[in-house]
Amino acid sequence: MNKIYLICMVLLISFLGCRESAIPSQSEQTVPRPVIISSDTGVEMDDIWTLAHVALSPEFDLLGVVTAHGPVIVEVTEEGIVSAQQAPPDTVSRAMATIARTVLNHLPLQNNPPVFPGANRPLAQIDTPAPSDGLDFLLKASQDFSPDSRLTILMLGPATDIASAILSDSTIVDRIEVVAMAYNKWPLGTDEFNVNNDIGAWQVLMHSRTPLVVGDSTVTAGHLKMNREHADALFGEQGPSGTYLSSLLKSWLDNNTSVAEIVSGDPDSWPVWDEVTTAYLLGLTTQQMYPRPILKDDMTFDHTNSEQSEREITWITSIDEKALWMDFSSKLNTALQRP
Repeated sequence: MNKIYLICMVLLISFLGCRESAIPSQSEQTVPRPVIISSDTGVEMDDIWTLAHVALSPEFDLLGVVTAHGPVIVEVTEEGIVSAQQAPPDTVSRAMATIARTVLNHLPLQNNPPVFPGANRPLAQIDTPAPSDGLDFLLKASQDFSPDSRLTILMLGPATDIASAILSDSTIVDRIEVVAMAYNKWPLGTDEFNVNNDIGAWQVLMHSRTPLVVGDSTVTAGHLKMNREHADALFGEQGPSGTYLSSLLKSWLDNNTSVAEIVSGDPDSWPVWDEVTTAYLLGLTTQQMYPRPILKDDMTFDHTNSEQSEREITWITSIDEKALWMDFSSKLNTALQRP
């Protein structure tokens, strides 16, 4: 009896001492998880692949898409060819919304989720929300959720619209959770894109008590590089939808060879950064929880008093990329088989 008691105590202490965070496995999720995507969908192809993967996944109920601003925007043809385009500053998020709708139209979906344009530029002031159709949608969609049943927001671009929602209704932090692709690495922080595109908005999010999960560029670059041959192997035999998806990567590489070589060390491969968020929701990552630091104006982290903070941040440390790509390919194939 004493031996059994000791064994139980050891197991309990080991469990309580473990700092790895986890989400329910796919088998444990009997009801589709409500999800909203906030994305700069017209910047590069990784947002588009992530949108497609989530939309094709029966584990998720994609309630809608909010398109964000970005410093550059691409044009995507009906064949999935990507090229640069110019959009007036006041129409950037609407142009990205058009791209998101085009992507969804190329997928074998039974019903397309609605798409709402978000803010066209970063927060003008850190205490003032940026009005948009996307903000209105976020506020309305979050009303049916609670601390025990949160709405998951995948943030694939700047934090402008999420921060605007927090500034508009401070209680939303008790109804949402955010899974984001952001920062360069732990414990430094820093960023070249998503955080850099609206530092103030990220400071609002980091300071709030919103549950936050981050996949950084170091981990994603190490796990999620994709080349032409692999894209063809995943999608080449899956009809027009598969051709469309593989063409997005190929044309991106055609137009960004020198950038691809700098980023990935290979002119013929590119990290599909934002898919880290899908991998997390599918239970295909490992992660560590840390006290949440303060984000400084130079995008580095201040950990000075973080040990006293009640807020935490979940940081993704590895990705099962083989399972992730197999999941994406098989879900497209399953959707194509539906009558």
